[in-house]
Parts: sequence; structure tokens; C-alpha cells
Amino acid sequence: MRPRPSGSPARSSHDHTALELNCRHIVETAAQLLNSRRVSLLIPDETGEQLRFGYAVGMPGDSWRKLRVPIDSPIAGQVFRTQEEIIVGAEEAARVARSPYESCFFASMPLICEPLNSGSGSIGVLNITDKAGGQEYTLEEINILRQFTRTAALALNSVLTRQKLDLTR
Repeated sequence: MRPRPSGSPARSSHDHTALELNCRHIVETAAQLLNSRRVSLLIPDETGEQLRFGYAVGMPGDSWRKLRVPIDSPIAGQVFRTQEEIIVGAEEAARVARSPYESCFFASMPLICEPLNSGSGSIGVLNITDKAGGQEYTLEEINILRQFTRTAALALNSVLTRQKLDLTR
């Protein structure tokens, strides 16, 4: 790795690009794994009080880039705070949500909202919905997603840690 020239900004466009590229790969891979048309990855914004979209597919254009979700909101905010998944409209063997499904962003069923956790806590939320054919997610698909999100969280945490380190230099 090349050292940063003195006087260069602590957060380079490369770091921002690396984060968005990582989020994009996570979202697109999850969409393929679960054959879903609407997938998004939310990560905390700079204030830590809201979640912003790191990347999304299945939403009109780039509309997701401007959206923010309060950390205290139902569904994604709850998953981020509790580090526990919410699954609505899946096989009975899967856990069902503790609260009603209320979201203007993902108004289709079934829905899986899966946390991305690191050793220090929650670093993001992966929302998956609008499965092709309108079918429910199977327990096998949910288990595959759980395994994938563990690996995705490691990759995301690596990029976020790099950004934090660069800010301290």
C-alpha cells in the first residue's frame, strides 16, 4: 500500500468508491442468491442516528441515494439496533417478525431483513424482498443468506475499518 502524500484528504474518493463497490457486490450477490428483485444494504450515516443506503437494486434510478432511515424506525432500524433478523412471509420454520410490517420503502412480501454484525456491533442491514415468482423464501435460502451475511459483514467491516484508519492519519 502506498503512503498517502502529506496534505491529501483523509477520506479519499478511492475509500468512498471502495465502500460503494463493496456494498454493490453484497447487494447484487444477495439478489442472485435469493432470486430477488429488490435488495438494499443500509449502513449508518456520519451522525450514527440514521441508516443510509450503501447500495440498492430494484428501486427507481438512484432514488435510494438520498433516502435515510432513522435508527429508531421499525424493521431496518430494529434489526440494526437489536442485531436480530426479521423475516416476514417465509416458511413456518423461520422466525417471524415481532412487529407488523410497516415500510414505505419495501412494501412487498416476503421480506428478509438481516443484520450485518461485526465484533463491535451492528454495521449494516441487508433488506431482501420481491422474490421472483412471488414465492416465499425457503428455510434453505434463509440459511444460505445467513451464511452469506456473515462473510459480507467481514468484507464490509474491513472497508469501514480502513476508512476509520485513514481518518485518523
